[in-house]
Amino acid sequence: KPKLIEDAPENLGEVLAGDTIENSLYELRMNVAESCKLLCTMTYSKEQVAMFQDKIKDEYRVHWIIDNLPLAVQIHDEMGVPIEAYEDGFPLGYALMKEGDEQSTMFYLYNHIKFKIRIHANPESFEGYRVVGFVVEPHSIKHKRDERGNVVECTPKGQWQSIMKDGEVVS
Repeated sequence: KPKLIEDAPENLGEVLAGDTIENSLYELRMNVAESCKLLCTMTYSKEQVAMFQDKIKDEYRVHWIIDNLPLAVQIHDEMGVPIEAYEDGFPLGYALMKEGDEQSTMFYLYNHIKFKIRIHANPESFEGYRVVGFVVEPHSIKHKRDERGNVVECTPKGQWQSIMKDGEVVS
Protein backbone atom coordinates (compact mmCIF):
# COMPACT_ATOMS: atom_id res chain seq x y z
CA LYS A 1 0.00 0.00 0.00
CA PRO A 2 1.27 3.51 -0.69
CA LYS A 3 2.11 5.51 2.45
CA LEU A 4 -0.52 8.04 1.42
CA ILE A 5 -3.54 7.00 -0.64
CA GLU A 6 -4.63 9.89 -2.81
CA ASP A 7 -8.09 9.91 -4.39
CA ALA A 8 -8.25 11.29 -7.92
CA PRO A 9 -11.02 13.69 -8.94
CA GLU A 10 -13.99 11.76 -10.26
CA ASN A 11 -16.70 12.57 -12.76
CA LEU A 12 -20.41 12.13 -12.00
CA GLY A 13 -20.55 8.70 -13.66
CA GLU A 14 -17.71 7.38 -11.49
CA VAL A 15 -19.35 8.74 -8.34
CA LEU A 16 -22.73 7.16 -9.21
CA ALA A 17 -21.08 3.82 -10.06
CA GLY A 18 -19.20 3.83 -6.76
CA ASP A 19 -15.80 3.83 -8.47
CA THR A 20 -12.86 5.28 -6.55
CA ILE A 21 -9.62 6.11 -8.34
CA GLU A 22 -6.55 5.89 -6.10
CA ASN A 23 -2.80 5.90 -6.61
CA SER A 24 -0.79 2.68 -6.35
CA LEU A 25 2.79 1.54 -5.76
CA TYR A 26 3.31 0.61 -9.41
CA GLU A 27 5.93 2.76 -11.13
CA LEU A 28 5.61 2.60 -14.90
CA ARG A 29 7.91 4.43 -17.30
CA MET A 30 6.93 5.33 -20.84
CA ASN A 31 8.58 3.13 -23.49
CA VAL A 32 10.79 1.27 -20.98
CA ALA A 33 10.57 -2.53 -20.88
CA GLU A 34 10.98 -4.08 -17.43
CA SER A 35 10.37 -7.57 -16.11
CA CYS A 36 9.64 -9.19 -12.78
CA LYS A 37 9.67 -6.16 -10.51
CA LEU A 38 8.58 -7.28 -7.07
CA LEU A 39 6.00 -4.83 -5.72
CA CYS A 40 5.63 -6.22 -2.21
CA THR A 41 5.61 -9.34 -0.05
CA MET A 42 2.69 -9.93 2.28
CA THR A 43 1.71 -12.40 4.98
CA TYR A 44 -2.06 -12.52 5.51
CA SER A 45 -4.09 -13.26 8.64
CA LYS A 46 -6.80 -15.93 8.76
CA GLU A 47 -9.46 -13.20 8.35
CA GLN A 48 -7.70 -11.71 5.32
CA VAL A 49 -7.35 -15.16 3.70
CA ALA A 50 -11.10 -15.73 4.22
CA MET A 51 -11.82 -12.30 2.68
CA PHE A 52 -9.72 -13.13 -0.41
CA GLN A 53 -11.45 -16.51 -0.74
CA ASP A 54 -14.90 -14.88 -0.51
CA LYS A 55 -13.97 -12.29 -3.14
CA ILE A 56 -12.63 -15.03 -5.45
CA LYS A 57 -15.86 -17.05 -4.96
CA ASP A 58 -17.86 -13.90 -5.77
CA GLU A 59 -15.78 -13.42 -8.96
CA TYR A 60 -14.40 -10.06 -7.84
CA ARG A 61 -12.58 -8.24 -10.65
CA VAL A 62 -9.72 -5.74 -10.43
CA HIS A 63 -10.13 -2.56 -12.48
CA TRP A 64 -7.22 -0.22 -13.11
CA ILE A 65 -6.71 2.79 -15.35
CA ILE A 66 -3.69 4.42 -16.97
CA ASP A 67 -4.13 7.87 -18.52
CA ASN A 68 -7.91 7.41 -18.12
CA LEU A 69 -7.88 4.21 -20.20
CA PRO A 70 -9.32 1.16 -18.43
CA LEU A 71 -7.36 -2.06 -18.45
CA ALA A 72 -8.47 -4.85 -20.72
CA VAL A 73 -7.80 -8.58 -20.64
CA GLN A 74 -7.61 -10.40 -23.95
CA ILE A 75 -10.04 -13.30 -24.28
CA HIS A 76 -8.79 -16.73 -25.40
CA ASP A 77 -10.74 -19.43 -27.21
CA GLU A 78 -11.28 -22.92 -25.75
CA MET A 79 -7.86 -24.00 -27.10
CA GLY A 80 -6.10 -21.08 -25.34
CA VAL A 81 -5.53 -19.08 -28.54
CA PRO A 82 -5.99 -15.31 -28.09
CA ILE A 83 -8.80 -13.74 -30.11
CA GLU A 84 -9.43 -10.07 -30.88
CA ALA A 85 -11.90 -9.62 -28.05
CA TYR A 86 -11.35 -8.10 -24.62
CA GLU A 87 -13.06 -7.86 -21.25
CA ASP A 88 -12.89 -5.24 -18.51
CA GLY A 89 -10.76 -5.95 -15.46
CA PHE A 90 -9.18 -9.21 -14.38
CA PRO A 91 -10.29 -11.70 -11.72
CA LEU A 92 -8.65 -11.39 -8.29
CA GLY A 93 -7.91 -15.12 -8.50
CA TYR A 94 -9.59 -18.44 -9.18
CA ALA A 95 -10.86 -21.52 -7.37
CA LEU A 96 -10.38 -25.15 -8.34
CA MET A 97 -12.32 -28.03 -6.82
CA LYS A 98 -12.93 -31.65 -7.52
CA GLU A 99 -16.34 -32.07 -9.12
CA GLY A 100 -19.03 -32.19 -6.44
CA ASP A 101 -16.55 -31.82 -3.56
CA GLU A 102 -16.67 -28.23 -2.29
CA GLN A 103 -14.37 -29.14 0.65
CA SER A 104 -11.55 -29.80 -1.85
CA THR A 105 -11.61 -26.21 -3.19
CA MET A 106 -8.19 -24.62 -3.58
CA PHE A 107 -7.97 -20.84 -4.01
CA TYR A 108 -5.26 -19.16 -6.06
CA LEU A 109 -4.36 -15.49 -6.23
CA TYR A 110 -3.30 -13.60 -9.35
CA ASN A 111 -0.18 -12.08 -7.81
CA HIS A 112 1.87 -11.42 -10.95
CA ILE A 113 0.60 -9.01 -13.59
CA LYS A 114 2.14 -8.57 -17.04
CA PHE A 115 1.44 -5.07 -18.31
CA LYS A 116 1.17 -4.41 -22.04
CA ILE A 117 0.89 -0.68 -22.48
CA ARG A 118 0.39 0.27 -26.10
CA ILE A 119 1.78 3.64 -27.10
CA HIS A 120 1.79 5.87 -30.17
CA ALA A 121 4.35 8.44 -31.28
CA ASN A 122 3.92 11.05 -34.00
CA PRO A 123 6.80 13.55 -33.85
CA GLU A 124 5.19 15.74 -36.54
CA SER A 125 2.05 16.24 -34.43
CA PHE A 126 3.19 16.03 -30.80
CA GLU A 127 6.20 15.49 -28.57
CA GLY A 128 6.61 12.20 -26.70
CA TYR A 129 4.17 9.31 -26.64
CA ARG A 130 0.47 8.73 -26.08
CA VAL A 131 -1.02 5.71 -24.36
CA VAL A 132 -3.51 4.10 -26.74
CA GLY A 133 -4.12 0.75 -25.02
CA PHE A 134 -3.75 -0.95 -21.65
CA VAL A 135 -3.84 -4.75 -21.62
CA VAL A 136 -2.78 -7.02 -18.75
CA GLU A 137 -2.17 -10.74 -18.36
CA PRO A 138 -2.75 -11.93 -14.79
CA HIS A 139 -0.71 -14.91 -13.57
CA SER A 140 -0.56 -16.89 -10.36
CA ILE A 141 3.06 -17.63 -9.46
CA LYS A 142 4.50 -19.17 -6.32
CA HIS A 143 7.89 -17.50 -6.48
CA LYS A 144 11.00 -19.54 -5.77
CA ARG A 145 12.98 -18.12 -2.85
CA ASP A 146 16.50 -18.50 -1.50
CA GLU A 147 17.33 -19.42 2.12
CA ARG A 148 16.87 -15.76 3.18
CA GLY A 149 13.40 -15.54 1.61
CA ASN A 150 14.43 -13.40 -1.38
CA VAL A 151 12.71 -14.11 -4.69
CA VAL A 152 15.18 -15.83 -7.04
CA GLU A 153 12.93 -16.87 -9.90
CA CYS A 154 9.92 -15.22 -11.47
CA THR A 155 8.29 -17.26 -14.19
CA PRO A 156 4.63 -17.97 -15.05
CA LYS A 157 5.45 -21.70 -15.29
CA GLY A 158 5.46 -23.95 -12.24
CA GLN A 159 3.51 -23.73 -9.00
CA TRP A 160 0.54 -21.41 -8.52
CA GLN A 161 0.26 -19.04 -5.56
CA SER A 162 -2.41 -20.41 -3.23
CA ILE A 163 -4.28 -18.34 -0.68
CA MET A 164 -5.38 -21.05 1.75
CA LYS A 165 -4.01 -20.40 5.25
CA ASP A 166 -2.75 -17.61 7.42
CA GLY A 167 0.99 -17.02 7.56
CA GLU A 168 1.48 -17.95 3.91
CA VAL A 169 3.99 -15.62 2.17
CA VAL A 170 2.64 -13.97 -0.98
CA SER A 171 4.73 -11.79 -3.34
